[in-house]
Amino acid sequence: MFPGPVSGVRNRRTPRNRKLADMLYAGGDLVALPAEDATSIELPCRLADPELFFAESPTDVEEAKAHFEQGPDMQAFRSLLFSKVVPNLRKLGLLTPKVRQGFEQLGILKYERYIDSATEAGELDPEDAMANAGDDPIVQFRSQLAGVERIAPEPVLMVLAGVVDKAALADVDPSRIRLNVDGVDDGEWLLAIGGGEFAYEKANDATSADVTVGMDVSTWTDIVAGRVTAPAAAIDGRITIAGDIMKALALDSLL
Repeated sequence: MFPGPVSGVRNRRTPRNRKLADMLYAGGDLVALPAEDATSIELPCRLADPELFFAESPTDVEEAKAHFEQGPDMQAFRSLLFSKVVPNLRKLGLLTPKVRQGFEQLGILKYERYIDSATEAGELDPEDAMANAGDDPIVQFRSQLAGVERIAPEPVLMVLAGVVDKAALADVDPSRIRLNVDGVDDGEWLLAIGGGEFAYEKANDATSADVTVGMDVSTWTDIVAGRVTAPAAAIDGRITIAGDIMKALALDSLL
């Protein structure tokens, strides 16, 4: 299931299985084991559930699943997936009241603010995109950025401070994020997000933060314009993160 031990999850190996476990973790090849060893090792996945692998009980498996589902990798995957699905459903007129209610309960309705595939591909001109933006100020703002390739952080932060739904930030764990955007003047900022509040100020050498998030101005513009989510950009290697990665996810909640 995992390439190595997972933090917070028990990683037990019996002496009988240690030889195989050590070999796999060291990058060995299972077929290289002598036949008598390969068939005599009593792996839990052979004796019971194939899902168990090196885990010795279903409890270990469920702990590992819960740990992964709450981790940054799964949250980044969800962000990448729903930032593409939900906007296209909105574009097609399929976000009916019942669907919207269900998506709200799942916590994924917020992704309707991202750009749909037609707009992203340039199939709609900015005026058409604006006409289809609806009443959401974030969607309207992003529609105005269609075709924009570079935008500095400060004007974006000013707009966000004026239109952000602070109620939506009530359940976000308070995070202090240092934002470093390369390739533009005044690219270093401190963002305080969470607990129902959003504030920003210029960062300096004495600024303390939970996490530092760095990117070039092109990546920043793509995130702000709704062409990509911050977690998806991180998966693609377009963002550097130093510090508490879970705190960095608050940036996705803001946008």
